[in-house]
Amino acid sequence: MKKPLIALLLPLALAHCGRKDGSGVPASNLATISINQDKLTESMTLKLAVQSLESQSQQTFNLRKGQNLDDTFAPGPYRIELDLVENNVISYSSNLCSEKVQDQSELHTLRPGTNAISVKVCRADGSSIDVGEPDDASIDLDIEFDDEPKEKPDQEITSSFFVDPFSQALTAYESVKSSSDERKKEALKFIAEQGTFVWLSSNWIPGPKGIQDKVTEYRKLSQGKMLGFIIYDVPGRDCGQYSSGGVTGLDEYLGVIQQVIDGLAGSQAMLILEPDALALSAETRCKSGLENATAAIASAVALLKEHRNIKTYLDASHGNWLAVETVVPLLKKANIAEADGFALNISNYVSTEKNYTFGKAIAAQLDNKPFLIDTSRNGRGVYGDGSGESWCNPPERALGKSPRFDTGLDGVEAFIWGKKPGESDGTCRGGLKNGEFMIDTAVTQYFNAKDDGIL
Repeated sequence: MKKPLIALLLPLALAHCGRKDGSGVPASNLATISINQDKLTESMTLKLAVQSLESQSQQTFNLRKGQNLDDTFAPGPYRIELDLVENNVISYSSNLCSEKVQDQSELHTLRPGTNAISVKVCRADGSSIDVGEPDDASIDLDIEFDDEPKEKPDQEITSSFFVDPFSQALTAYESVKSSSDERKKEALKFIAEQGTFVWLSSNWIPGPKGIQDKVTEYRKLSQGKMLGFIIYDVPGRDCGQYSSGGVTGLDEYLGVIQQVIDGLAGSQAMLILEPDALALSAETRCKSGLENATAAIASAVALLKEHRNIKTYLDASHGNWLAVETVVPLLKKANIAEADGFALNISNYVSTEKNYTFGKAIAAQLDNKPFLIDTSRNGRGVYGDGSGESWCNPPERALGKSPRFDTGLDGVEAFIWGKKPGESDGTCRGGLKNGEFMIDTAVTQYFNAKDDGIL
């Protein structure tokens, strides 16, 4: 059964029809707003802001269907119960569709018994559609919602991947675009124009809200493109190797995840959790250092599941490392049941064909969960026989297929670039520190791919 369910109640809760609250205002004057779901499109946003009667401070909320907020306004007196369309929120400010209210005089103070409310539907470009001011503090636009939130629905991919305007590849291109080196200009321009996932860790994005601020910055620049992030902050990260680090405990880790959620503010994104962590935890030398990693990932998945705008994928190594029989139990222990899928070959070089076979075998034991394949540098597959440090700055590799959602492979949700070609894997083979950009490597990988007919 469906029922209308968007109610903004004030003052504080437990006020019932026919009663008066502490302000002496009859509860029958409580404001109620109903919004018609049919009037919304994917490019529109609803916003809600409430100004405290006591402090006059304003709070803005991004809310979605299935989310209820009780006694969240501080200071009161407020209670709010909302059940909204996925990825949407409501507002009472004249210009809340912009980033912030510039003129405080434009705020409509919501008071019991008055109709000082305006509701706006905000388009993606910041413009708005007025849907009117209510009479007797009430708007009725006939929205209907399910009685209870259902399981997280499948999301339709609506855009291409976001291109990072701060990438090292772009910086490298800017450094050579005025030169006469046409090979470098061609290669670096191509690489810089590809949408890639952005890696997030408190180790290089410090501060209590550093990651949240970084995600917010990308969200504001995304213009409807699909954001992709790789969370790389689990306790015991990388088992003491080139990329060792991470937070110290579960609470700190979930704090990182919450920063990502808050920074996205309801915008669509894909998150990959902790490359190599599960696979390394299966190795004897790493079990003690990564003993808390699996639990941290499982808890992160449970938290992210509550946010329908975010699709979550667990890293499942690649087709040249662990056996399927080893990987599947690791994924199950890390709460793959509540994730949207898994990811293969992050920052590695294993061919798409080998990863596809590996991924299909894993998916067959996980109710056919979809998966992602990192194709950024796998055009020629692994170096040598794939043993030892074949993953670390191998010579003469090639770019793989460009990032895309239309893969042509059943079960493969997307080809992604989890690491920008040219970024070092570590100081092996004369490389720079992990993550630093090597122009000659990027140029070589681009032209090898072009010569091989991949591009």
